[in-house]
Parts: sequence; C-alpha cells; structure tokens
Amino acid sequence: MNTAAKTHPVYRFGAFEANPNTGELLRKGVRVRLQEQPFQMLVVLLENAGDLVNRDFVRQRLWSENTFVDFDASLSVAIGKLREALGDSAENPRFIETVPRRGYRFIAPVKAETSGGPSRITLGQSPPAGALSNLSVGKYSWIIAGLLVLLVGTAVYVLRPKMRSARPPAPAGMSIERVHLRRAVAVLGFRNLPGRPEDNWLSSAFCEMLNTELAAGGELRMVPGEDVARAKRELPLTDEDSLGKSTLQRLRTNPGADVIVVGSYTIVPSDPKHRIRLDVRLQDTASGDIIGEEAVSGDENDLFNLVGDLGDKLRQQLGAAPISEEGTVATRAALPSNETAARLYAEGRASLWAFDFASARDLLNKAIAADPDFPLSHAALSDVWWHTGYDAKAGMEARRALELSNHLSQEQRLLVEGQYQRTIQEWPKAVETYRSLFGLFPDNLAYGLLLASAQMHLSPSDSLRTLAALRHLPLPLGDDARIDVTEASAWINRDFAKARAAAKLAIEKATAQGSPVIVSRAYAILCQQEPSIEASAEAISICKSAVEASVAAKDLNGEAMMSTDLAALYYLRGDLAGSAQVLQQAVKKFRQVGNRDGVATALSNFADTRLSRGDLMEAKKLLEKSIPEYQAVDDKEGVVLNLDSLGDIWRQNGKLDRAETTYQKAEGIGRKTEDKNATAYVLTGMGDVALDRGDLPLARKRYEEALALRTQAGEKQSAAESRVSLAKLAIEEGHPPEAEAAVRQCLEQFQKERQADDELTAHIVLIDALLAQAKQSDAQKEMEAARRLGNESQNPFFRLQFQLASGRVLLASDHPEASSALFQQVARDAHHYKFVGLAFADELAVAELANKTNHRADAQTELHALQKSAASKGFGLIARKASQESSVLRTPIGAT
Repeated sequence: MNTAAKTHPVYRFGAFEANPNTGELLRKGVRVRLQEQPFQMLVVLLENAGDLVNRDFVRQRLWSENTFVDFDASLSVAIGKLREALGDSAENPRFIETVPRRGYRFIAPVKAETSGGPSRITLGQSPPAGALSNLSVGKYSWIIAGLLVLLVGTAVYVLRPKMRSARPPAPAGMSIERVHLRRAVAVLGFRNLPGRPEDNWLSSAFCEMLNTELAAGGELRMVPGEDVARAKRELPLTDEDSLGKSTLQRLRTNPGADVIVVGSYTIVPSDPKHRIRLDVRLQDTASGDIIGEEAVSGDENDLFNLVGDLGDKLRQQLGAAPISEEGTVATRAALPSNETAARLYAEGRASLWAFDFASARDLLNKAIAADPDFPLSHAALSDVWWHTGYDAKAGMEARRALELSNHLSQEQRLLVEGQYQRTIQEWPKAVETYRSLFGLFPDNLAYGLLLASAQMHLSPSDSLRTLAALRHLPLPLGDDARIDVTEASAWINRDFAKARAAAKLAIEKATAQGSPVIVSRAYAILCQQEPSIEASAEAISICKSAVEASVAAKDLNGEAMMSTDLAALYYLRGDLAGSAQVLQQAVKKFRQVGNRDGVATALSNFADTRLSRGDLMEAKKLLEKSIPEYQAVDDKEGVVLNLDSLGDIWRQNGKLDRAETTYQKAEGIGRKTEDKNATAYVLTGMGDVALDRGDLPLARKRYEEALALRTQAGEKQSAAESRVSLAKLAIEEGHPPEAEAAVRQCLEQFQKERQADDELTAHIVLIDALLAQAKQSDAQKEMEAARRLGNESQNPFFRLQFQLASGRVLLASDHPEASSALFQQVARDAHHYKFVGLAFADELAVAELANKTNHRADAQTELHALQKSAASKGFGLIARKASQESSVLRTPIGAT
C-alpha cells in the first residue's frame, strides 16, 4: 500500500507519544532515544495494537526482499532496543508481549489522534532524560497475571444490592446457565483441646487429609484451603466446635461454603500409643443447623487411616458415594507417604497462604526430603519459588511435580499440568489444559478464572468472553469479585477506563466483605499501569492504596512490589529523596520474605536514583549489591546491564583495572546469551578503557567489534554512536580530518532523531577534531551551536565534558585567559563527582593555559605532576600527552 502522502496519526500510550510523521518518540514531552528500525517496529505494533503481529508481516514491512541480514537476530535486537526505550521487559511486559514462535503483540491501551499534536502535561520536575534507562517501573508487571493466579484460590465474594439490573446474555457457544452446583464444603479447622503448642500442626494436617478424602470422586466442591485460611484471618475465626448463625452467613459468601466442617481433637498423654480422638460437626451455612456429627479415634502414628475412616462417614452424611477402588489410589497419591512429610507439607502450605515465603520454602524443602516422590510438595514449592522470582527453580519443581503426578486424580493431574505450563509460559497448552479442567468442573469458578487468566496471554478478547460467561454462573458464583479483578487485568492493556471500572467494582465488593487481599490485588492492577500513564496525584494515590491494602492483607511481598512502583512515580515527579526512601523500605521487605529478584530490582532502581543525583559511589555500592541478587535468580539480562553500568562507574572513577574486569564479565555473559546489543555496549566501554590507557590499536579493535555487531543488527543509531567513538580515536591517531567528516555525518543523524546526549557527544568530538586542525573559528561555531544542549544536559559527565571542550576553544582563541573560569569550574565539579579521567584532562588544559599566559615554570610543574599522577592510575594517554607537552617546554626556544 502506498503511504507516501499519507499523514499518520499520532499514537499515545502510557506516558509516551509516537509520531510516525516525524519519527519521534516522546515521554512526557521529552524525546526518547530510539533508532529508526526499532521505531518502525513500534509503528507496526501500534497500528495493530491488541492484535498479533506475526514475524512474516514484520519481515515484509521492515526488510525489503533484497536486504540480506540475519532476520531473527535483527528482529530480536529491534525488539530489545524498543523495550529498552519503553522501560519494558520481555518476561514481564507492559507494552510488548512476545508470543513464542509466532510474533509480537502491543498490549497497552493506545489512543490515535489525527488532529494537531497531542497535549502534553508536565507535573513537577521531570527527571534527567535517560537517567532511568534501566529503572524497572514494570519489572513486576507479571504481578498482574501472577496475582490473579493467587486469586483463583480465593473465596467467593458477593455484594447483594437491593436492585439488580438484568444480566446480558451469555456469549454464544458458552452457555453455562444450567450448570449444576455441587455442594461446597469448607474444612475450617480443628481446636486443639489440650492446647499443647507442639500439637497445633495436627489441625493443618487434618484439614489437608480430610479435604483430600472428601474431594475424591468429584461429587463435592471443596473450598480450597487457601480461601479458608484467608477467610479465617479476615472474619476472624477461631477453631470452634460450632459457629453462630451470623458467622455462618458470612461464611456462605466468604469463602462461599454451603457446609462447614469444624471440630476438635484430643491426645491422651497417658496413653503409651498416644491415641487421638477427633470430634467433627457438619453445619449448614444457610440454616445454621448441625447436619452431622462424627467421632473417631486412632493412634497418632496412623493418622491416614484415622482421617480415612472419618472421611467415609462424612461422605455418607453429605450424600456422596463411597470412594471407588480407583479413587482410593488417587486419594492416597494426593497425600504424603508418612506423617512427618504430611506435617511439613501442611505447615508449608499454611505459611505460603500467609505470604511467609521464607518459612514455606524451608518447610516444603523438608517435606520433600521426608517424601521425595510426593508430587504436591513439589508443586507447592514451585509456587514459592515463582513468587520469589526464582523462575528456573519454579520450573524445575513444577516439572518434577508433573513427572510424579501419574497416580493423582484427573482433576489434580490437570492442575499440576497447568501449573507447569503456566510456569514455563507455554500459554497455548495452558489454555487447553484449563479449558479441559473447567469443562470437567463447570461449577468451579476458580478453574474458569484460570482459563481466563491463561487466555489473556494469547487473546484478551477470548479472556473477556470467558469472563462474560462466568458472570452467568448461578449466584453467588456469578457475582464474585475475582471476576471483576480478572476483567480489570484483561482490559488494562486495551481500555484503561474499563479496567478502572472493573477494578473499582472489585474493590467495592471486597471492601464490603472485609477482604484486603482482593482489594490489594485490584489496586495492584491499576498501580502497575498508572506509572506508564503519568506520575499524577491520582496515580500516586492508587499506588499508595495498593501498598496500604497489602499491609492490611499482611502481604509483605505485595507491599514491597507496590512500593517499587510507587517509588517509580516519585522518581518521575522529580522526588528523588522520596523515591529512595520508599525503595529502601522495599529492599527490607523483599529480604524479609526471601524475594531476591525483588531485592535486585529495588537495589538497581535505587542505584538509578543515586546516579541521577550524581552520587556515583553510592550508586556503585547499590549496583554491587544488586548483581549477586540477579545471579541468584539466574536473571542474566539484569546481570549484564548492571555490570555494564558498574563498569562505567569504575572507569569514570579512575579504576580502569576494575572497569576492564567488570566489562569482561559482562561481555562473557552477553555473548553466551547472544545479546548483541548489550555486548556492543560492553565492547564500547572496553574500548574507552583501552583509549584511556593509550592502547590505541586495542581501542580500535573494540570499537570496530561493537560497530560490526550493530551494523549486523541493522542498528543505525547505535552504529552511529560507534562511529563517533572511532572518530574520537582517529583524532588521537593523528587523523582529525577523517574524524571531522565522520562526526558531521553522525551529527546529521542525531539531529534528525533528536538524540540530545548523542548529539552533544558528537559536538564535543567535532570541536576536538577542529581544534586539532587549528580551526579555532569553526570550533567556536560548534561550541555556540551546542551550548543549549550542554547547558540543558542533566548528565553531569556530559555537561562537564562540554564545559571542558568550551574551555579548550577559548584557550585556542586570542584571549586564552578567558578559559580559566571554565577550567576551574570543571576542576571543582570533577573532584566533587570523582570523575578522575575528566579531572586529568582538565589539568592538562590548565597546564597549557599556564604556558600560553607565559607561566612556563608553573606549566612545567603541573605537567610533571600530571604525568606522574595519570601514569600511576593507568591513564597512559593523558600521561603521554603531559610528557610530550613537558618535553616541548624543556626545549630551548629556537632549538631543533
């Protein structure tokens, strides 16, 4: 299609504006550095927002038939650069979702405007442009889908208004109006009559075992233990032999039980066999009637048979058939093989439901040691690893659970299989697994929500259709707040207004029922998206509410994650102190729950706030702390990015050996992961170190390697950055005319794409090239042309480099003394920021000034001291220049 004369709409999404007509990407009105090819990729995605863009379509749009490049590598690099510019993540996308082996989808809400330019709103002080390139605003965007999985196991909430509008018809092909609701049974727990603390674990163990016994055959709909645990915290409840009618009515909606199982147990201490008596009552939550009572006794070492006998009697009273022989095998497979493993498994799950991931991890590891072949212990441990950022470990445990699941019931096998597929992000298979599970048990809302959550990753439209069908389940299921929360997540990347409405409805329902867990999840969805919209007062209020709700739910992990997003908002408003304070607290919370991925992200973001304030040493300390955390969770991308940043800091601080070692580590990881973009940046840093040392051949090798990687990937922008580095090197090699020509070409590209920092760097190199050719007047013009960029730059290193270059221009003029003030300012600031190499360059310029103003003795002294100091720190290039200048000064006038 011919689009040469077509005016494209301006696309707005989150805090960004993309204008295909000018090739600009803006964030809050500030130009974001993005190369041509990634920008075109962005346009293709925006034009097809919400839909899958397959790889063949991208090839046709961005690469002509006669272009011969490594398409897969080039596409990967383009997407990587685009995500970097947007602050997005492949693992936890807010904007660009990868559909494995198929293509990509733009998942954020997009508004296209064809009239005029989009309005821009500035709130507070904008942060330094580009200073937060690695700030993980969306690092935890996986929380949206992930916490929905948690909600799948949470209770049914019903808000019964006096007037109800008619519900819309169910979607075609998904009629579930006539679903037969099985009796919902909740095992609340058992009171420890003797009250000995060492026997408290039996209540959790009895609940796990009895749930398994009653669930056999699928005739009863068992309320998940997680829902029961949460309901007991929120109501609150204690383990009692029976409950009052008002409490029972609340239990009918939270956690949605028709019948509750309560009771008590007694251990006879004088009995050498430690016999246990277990008394149980069944209560109807609608009438309050006790509909059954049973008592069983047995040995403490024979708990399985004790609970098995009780289960048979309760099943009979609840109208369920006896367990078949096949069902008996499945039931036994769903329980650990020994009492020790049963105790540890029950306690581990209880800790998991209480968000105590560190205790849950330890208990479940011990449970696996006591019974390595019990699949559900592996599944529970996988859940713990997943919530604490250990994706690889979560996948391993989920796979092990699947391998051991052969003897489980069909229902439990499908749950284990779906968990594994979800953990490794095999979404097409996960959708089919959860579709089968929901088809077998269409009255189980949790399974319908699992299906809808998995569908979100492939087709949000399918997810919304499933949720619409779930609303037609018989009440109270069809009015469950979890449907609203899941709908908010489905809309969040398509229509923020609809997402907000669904989340607010969920919040209203959950608040009325006193459930901070549901409230926190709903706020979390909005908070995760708000940072990408704008750092408004409303956005901050929403994220604060998410933090407060997490506190009320006693969810430290959720509190820390929401605090991380709140800190990002403070940063965007220019409140660096507030951002740092919140991040400090987030680090503590993440450490407390054992979430090392969260610790790494918060530390890395904290380092960014310090860099923005020019506190390089503190930023270095934070980066050094974050890298082992990334390594612990096998986040190689995080390791490379932080190592590269750390190498930059080491170099700027004059620790060239440390910088080189750090870059080498980053290079090794980048090459192993075939991350060409990251490797090119690391190679550039290594080239800078070689240049500082005066090893010009090695510097050229590194720069050319970086250029080759970028050219291979079709990266025009970053390739131009490499050419500027090579031009800087050419000046030192004695080829300033070639450097001038190369930089002028790059300048045109940077100016066209409005890459301010790159343009400023190019101007500085061009000034040096002109001065090396004694073109002082041309250098003066370049200085004036770049003055605005230099004054406006928020990067202190670039700003000081420009001031030094400006001083050298004045030094070459007829009034060299005019440069003195600039050199003095650079000296003060370089000392303050600990920019060692920059300070050496300034000292060289000061010595030249002394010589030009007839203070030859002072110049000689300064050059001698500089040569010695620079050489001691490995800055061979500056040391060599100082030595050459000193030799010139020592040569008698007129000598040859």
